[in-house]
Amino acid sequence: MPHLPEDFEIHTERCRLRQQSEADFPFVLEATRTPGFNEGMPWDPPETDEELTAPLERARDLWRSGVSYNFTIDRKDEGRVVGRMSMQKPQEANVWDIGFWALPSEQGNGYITETAKAILEVGFDRLGAQAIQATHATWNVRSGRVLAAIGMKPDGYVEKGFQK
Repeated sequence: MPHLPEDFEIHTERCRLRQQSEADFPFVLEATRTPGFNEGMPWDPPETDEELTAPLERARDLWRSGVSYNFTIDRKDEGRVVGRMSMQKPQEANVWDIGFWALPSEQGNGYITETAKAILEVGFDRLGAQAIQATHATWNVRSGRVLAAIGMKPDGYVEKGFQK
């Protein structure tokens, strides 16, 4: 199975996608403290840096195993973090899932659409995906727009897709 090296980065016109690190903790805490931000997330907001350490280590282990790649999205011009993008392989052979979020202050600037297009290319061209899928909460209209902009089409509705 194809695999991405740990130092793998994706570059777009305005952004760089890189593996997550401890340096991202302040930006994750900032995002998750925004009222309503975690409504569409299956996880509860962390309170401290220490609560982010175990998920980071899990993400690194999954990266090394080649079943999940979690990227932090930086703006190239400033190095400022704008969001996160992930691609993971569930049980189905050669089918990957993507997920994403942006800092509330960075939403609406096109960074997620730009980087999602790039991650699709990596999935198909580098990882050999036969299909790439995504889900979003029905009330999250912006995520639906991103998925449409990158060429994805709805193919179903999952009642109670996730529960906290």
